[in-house]
Amino acid sequence: MGNAIVASDGTLIGVYVESISPGSSIQAIWSIDGGTTLVGSSKIDDYVAGGERKGAILGNANAEPALAIDATSGRFKDRLYVVWPDRRSGHSHVFFAISQDKGRTWSAARRINDNPPSDTTDQFMPEIAVNRDGVVGVMWYDRREHPDNLGWHVRFAASFDGGARFTSSVRISERGASFPPGTTREKRPPALSPTADDQERLKAQIDAGRDSFMFMGGDTAGLVADALGIFHAAWVDNRTGVPQLWTATVNVR
Repeated sequence: MGNAIVASDGTLIGVYVESISPGSSIQAIWSIDGGTTLVGSSKIDDYVAGGERKGAILGNANAEPALAIDATSGRFKDRLYVVWPDRRSGHSHVFFAISQDKGRTWSAARRINDNPPSDTTDQFMPEIAVNRDGVVGVMWYDRREHPDNLGWHVRFAASFDGGARFTSSVRISERGASFPPGTTREKRPPALSPTADDQERLKAQIDAGRDSFMFMGGDTAGLVADALGIFHAAWVDNRTGVPQLWTATVNVR
């Protein structure tokens, strides 16, 4: 699943993941009649789901793309920007692409998280927004400071030239999410059949299992820009001992 935006001429454009053997892709789809009919689609890029890694941690990253549009009247008017988590390298990274024709064609995708090449942690949960000055802001959940590959901080980067280049990222969460030493995320065994004889065993199995959302903040994050051009980020972390929603303002000059 992904989100949708509306261009200045009323074109509705959305993004989603299409899974067809032998592989998956990020796709855009559009409507010119307010969503009554969908008249076309285009492939943005190949896609490897960010959430699963065989033989290691499971369920530690989300998989959704996020789409934004430049709604200003500036030189990048109606330019589309999409971000998504992708594990094509073996580790989840944040990828980015641009469309200058309302989603019909897309630029070559590229990674925009800036953790060092030696870092093998996963970066995920990207969100994107464009402010009144046409500045593109991207935030994501970043694990470079969490070698267990379970906790995260939130980082932010900006582009002043329509997505051609991004600034170095800055950390915007003071404490972030963390888990006790030795915590692991293991794949749960198949669910028991909920017959009368199995009710107690089923309850014990559910109580002992770890929900994968614990290790990726659910599917919960957001980024918007207000009327003054200030970005507002929202994310989940467990600094208080339980997962809660946090926010911060990001002023880009």
